[in-house]
Amino acid sequence: MSRNPRCVKCLEFHFSYECAKKREDGPATCCNCRMDHPANYRGCPAHPRKRQVSTQRTDSSAPASAPRPAARPVNPAVSFAQAARPVVPTAPAPTTTAGVTTHPRDTITEVTREEHALIAELLARHRASKQ
Repeated sequence: MSRNPRCVKCLEFHFSYECAKKREDGPATCCNCRMDHPANYRGCPAHPRKRQVSTQRTDSSAPASAPRPAARPVNPAVSFAQAARPVVPTAPAPTTTAGVTTHPRDTITEVTREEHALIAELLARHRASKQ
């Protein structure tokens, strides 16, 4: 939609800065109410006003923001760099069963060996049944 500029002084279709009407020629004419003031005069009874934006929220269906978590207490013995450093998980401690200490890695290795042995046994049975 193309709109032509309209002068706020004389209501003609041109820019206000191009208007030939001078102050001596008489007051401007309002396009909203046809009274003797420019169209952009805020005191015009027909001036299109913007609605007042309420500072209070009236929409109760809008979710409220969650409260912020409480800040951790400041420990003067810990530097910012130490406090900001990510926590690296440590390896699980070895477990003791019946006096034998085993590490989780050893348990996984043992399970893997048992699985390989079972697979080898199944393959051997399968080959023997084909012959």
